[in-house]
Amino acid sequence: MERADILHLLYDADAGDVRRRAGETLLRVKGTRVFVRGLVEFSNVCRRNCRYCGLRAPNRKLARYTLTQAEVLEAAARAVASGADSIVLQSGEGATDAVWLAEVVREIVRSLRVPVALSVGERPARDYALWRDAGATRYLLKHETADPALYARLHPGHSLAERVACLRVLAGLGYAAGTGFMTGLPGQTPDSLADDILLARELGVTMCGAGPFIPQADTPPACAPGPMCSCPVSPRSGAGETTASMTARRRLTWRLLTGPSRSPGARAVPTGKGDAGERESPAAEARQQVCLCAFAVSVT
Repeated sequence: MERADILHLLYDADAGDVRRRAGETLLRVKGTRVFVRGLVEFSNVCRRNCRYCGLRAPNRKLARYTLTQAEVLEAAARAVASGADSIVLQSGEGATDAVWLAEVVREIVRSLRVPVALSVGERPARDYALWRDAGATRYLLKHETADPALYARLHPGHSLAERVACLRVLAGLGYAAGTGFMTGLPGQTPDSLADDILLARELGVTMCGAGPFIPQADTPPACAPGPMCSCPVSPRSGAGETTASMTARRRLTWRLLTGPSRSPGARAVPTGKGDAGERESPAAEARQQVCLCAFAVSVT
C-alpha cells in the first residue's frame, strides 16, 4: 500500500466500507479479546517545550508532581488487582533518574509478574539498555508527525530525525517499540497524514496509536483552544470530516495496512476537553490516579 492508496482510504473511500474491512482484519488477526493495560502516570515534570502540550516546561500554571517509588509500586499493584494484564509507566521527559526507574521496573516484574512498558521520552541509549535489562519489554515513543518542518516548529530545539533514531535504538535493544501520531495539528497537510502511517510501517513498530490534537489552554497561540476539533481537518476533507472522524479513519487505515500490530484504545477521543488537555490534573488527585486503558492486542 503506497501513499496514494492511503490517501484514498483517508479521503475518498466510503467510511462504512473502510470500517467494515478494518473490522474484518481485526477479527481475523486478533480475535475478540481485549487486553487491559494499567497506566501509571508517575510524574508530570517535563524538560521539553512541545508547543501543543500542557506539560511543557515553561507552563508555570501546572502543579507538578512526581510519585515516590512506593507510590508507583502501590498504584501498579492496584492496577493488576483490578485486572490489568500489564503495566505502563509514563511521565514527562527527564522526570526521573534512570536508576530510580530501573529499580521500579525490576520490582514490578519480580513482585507482580506482569510485562512492563515505558513511555518517558527521548533518553540516551544507555538508559534504554538499563531499563531493558531491568525487565521492561515495550516502549512507546510517538513521533507525532512525519513532517520534519512541522515537527521542528512544534518541538523547539529538536528534530524528527532524533526521534526516529531513538525508535531505531529501542528496536535494536529488543523492545517491542511503539509510536503514534496526532490528527488536526496546526499546519498539518493531507500528505503528512499519510506519511505518518508510512513512517510507522517503515519503522516496523509493534504498536501505533492515533489521537486527535486537543488544544490546551496554557500553550502558545498556534496551539491555543479553537474550533480545531469540530472543523474540517484539511481542504480535502468532506464537509462532515472532523478531527475525531479523521483520527478514526487513520486508525482503521493503519489496521488494514498492518493487521498484526497493536492498536491502543485512546483516552483522548471520548474524554478530551478542549480547555483542559489530555494529561493535566491537580497534583493531589493525580498522585493517586491509575488509568486503566483498553488495548486490542495479541498475547505477548
